[in-house]
Amino acid sequence: MITGELKNKLNELLEKFTSEQGFDELFKNPPSDIVNNADKTAGVYIITVKHCKKDKIDRLLGSDMNRILYIGQTGIKTGLWKRLRLFYKSATTYVESEPDKSQNGHCGGKKYFRILKDHFGSEVQGLNVRYHICIERDEKKLEAELISTYLKIYGEVPPLNGVIPKLRENSQ
Repeated sequence: MITGELKNKLNELLEKFTSEQGFDELFKNPPSDIVNNADKTAGVYIITVKHCKKDKIDRLLGSDMNRILYIGQTGIKTGLWKRLRLFYKSATTYVESEPDKSQNGHCGGKKYFRILKDHFGSEVQGLNVRYHICIERDEKKLEAELISTYLKIYGEVPPLNGVIPKLRENSQ
């Protein structure tokens, strides 16, 4: 696929998600669809920057106009609401000097705290979140498809993602 077709595919995938909402707004008015079933809600979430220079993030092979920092997923064991709260806590209070805490937390949130908080805000007020509830339990497949498409377009994964999820043979 050429880049234009891939960008269209990415935009189609993003249409499944809620509109962007600031982290501060999310926690002031928690959405009932994920809070009421916090332990049972599987889903995929996307962390984006509210504002950045030129309203884009320059990547290896182009500019990300969606300003995506992280794409993640969670199953019903953790639940979507708990996972978003874990990202928030890790992005705002991660302490590297406490070894027991380094094993816990959200890896994307910890990266944000260590690297980007000085640029976008230590209280994550500069971040937005979008989410998609996966009723069909296809969260791993959707996350892998999003990251794989992003990688094909920009030549690298979003800045706070660390690994490329494996796509199952039948989902390619």
